[in-house]
Amino acid sequence: DVNEIVQFARLINTSAKNTMVLLENLLEWAQLQRGRMLFNPKRLLLSELMKEALELISQSAAQKAVTVQAYIPENLIVAVDENMFKLLIRNLVGNAIKFSHNGGKVEINVKQLDESIQISVKDNGIGISAENIGKLFSLSTGFVVRGTANEKGTGLGLILCREFVEKHGGRIWVESIEGKGSNFIFELPLKNY
Repeated sequence: DVNEIVQFARLINTSAKNTMVLLENLLEWAQLQRGRMLFNPKRLLLSELMKEALELISQSAAQKAVTVQAYIPENLIVAVDENMFKLLIRNLVGNAIKFSHNGGKVEINVKQLDESIQISVKDNGIGISAENIGKLFSLSTGFVVRGTANEKGTGLGLILCREFVEKHGGRIWVESIEGKGSNFIFELPLKNY
């Protein structure tokens, strides 16, 4: 019937998008490892970059009724590689949505510090145990956890995030309490390229 067709169409759509994200991540990571990924930082308006990155994952948030709120200074200019930055934001916010319960909340905060910007992506989802935090940014651990709606992951997204942040001369870390949510934070220097 029509309801089943709609349900199957949604499943196919979600599966295709997840496959596309995996393929993008694999290609980006492979290029980075071979030294072939172009690093082309430009001075860009942060609020516009964030808006474009968040548009691509708005459907995932809507499917789980997860509210995504972003607090970004209006006229903040950053010097970043546009593609790397958007992928970084999509991965972090996508993970926050993945590990949030239906009706959850994801909050993105941007702070301008003296010589850097700090961006945090905080959720009120399932959180991460202290034991597993150390496994997050490493390819060798093979650490993968399914999302609250049984979404699959590869563990590659956070490795890419770390490498992209480090490529910009920054650092990334996580604060989390199991059962209460996670806060992924990264800092990027405010450079003029």
